[in-house]
Amino acid sequence: MREENEMTEVNVYIAKIYSIAKPEKAKEIVENAKKKSKTSGLSYKEVLSEEFINLLDNPEKEDNKKIMDINFNGKIEDISMILLSAERYALGRQTYIVQWTCEVIGGNTHLLTTKDLKVMIRDIEQCNDYGWDCDKKEWLELLDILKLILSKREEKKNV
Repeated sequence: MREENEMTEVNVYIAKIYSIAKPEKAKEIVENAKKKSKTSGLSYKEVLSEEFINLLDNPEKEDNKKIMDINFNGKIEDISMILLSAERYALGRQTYIVQWTCEVIGGNTHLLTTKDLKVMIRDIEQCNDYGWDCDKKEWLELLDILKLILSKREEKKNV
């Protein structure tokens, strides 16, 4: 059963990598993760997790992500606030908006200010009712991603 859960998590990370990276880049990342897991002492899931986080919050994200050019009249803090507002709107709802919101936030953590990142983490941790079980799963997965991003940012800040 544990191996089955591990493979499910591996497949989720692979799907997430393919959802935000160009297909050629995603394939390269997945293949390199297999090789790295054999030599590094880390599990395949751990290596994929690191690669996914690097894709999300990497300064070279434009090279990796499927992005579109948008002319936004505002600052990065404004976009971060919009994502925070979406999280607060969707938290506790029991509709398709939960999955969609979690996917959009999870794929755009580079647009979140560290302050808003911390607020989202607190919101999700202190939530009393996530909605249905499927909604709770989405929120807890997003929470894991947000915590990883925050820890990476704090590591960079302390170096």
